[in-house]
Amino acid sequence: MVEAYAHNARVPVSALLSEVREDRNVLRPEDRSAPNRFVLSKRAPMPHGRKSSTRKAGFIDGYMTLVADFYEDVVQGIVPWHPPAPKRKQVEPGDEADTIQIDHSRSTSTSSD
Repeated sequence: MVEAYAHNARVPVSALLSEVREDRNVLRPEDRSAPNRFVLSKRAPMPHGRKSSTRKAGFIDGYMTLVADFYEDVVQGIVPWHPPAPKRKQVEPGDEADTIQIDHSRSTSTSSD
């Protein structure tokens, strides 16, 4: 489950992680403002067997398995957001007002005597 909170919002917009992966705009509130915080949660039954039991995993073993599964399913794929690189301005052919002419006929040389 993913909950997205807009700035100063008390009630989040919620969706399943699979829905968010298909369409990330599903978490946008009605006023279309950008969310400023998220809450990720995963529900699963906690094992309650004993460590000495060979049939069921113990509580700690089950907890560690759930943490590893959550990391693999949710956290591992998160990457920091980077703004897109600026795009280069396209110069139209024949638009010489923006073109700089370089004169290669003169060379600069220094001589030390």
